[in-house]
Amino acid sequence: MDTKIRKIQTAIFTRNFNASSDMERAQLLININERLGTIFNTPPIQVPIPSDAPVEIPRIILNSDDGKFSCNVSLLRTDLFFNVSQDSAQNFEQ
Repeated sequence: MDTKIRKIQTAIFTRNFNASSDMERAQLLININERLGTIFNTPPIQVPIPSDAPVEIPRIILNSDDGKFSCNVSLLRTDLFFNVSQDSAQNFEQ
């Protein structure tokens, strides 16, 4: 049996993270774009939810144009995903 990794997920839990206003979310997007604009190079999605929504609901969604990387940012945690393509020849070490 040949085992292949299809997706890798990393969760980063944050404490006292608050980006509840539109201005704070916009500044966060600017900061992310300055540091990670080469990875998450599609327009970010800022989810229009009320500021009193549960903290685990993503406020911002980021993607790469090749579909390899995606990211969901909530007030509780940030989930980073790496999607391995079907025809990838990468091994576990890579």
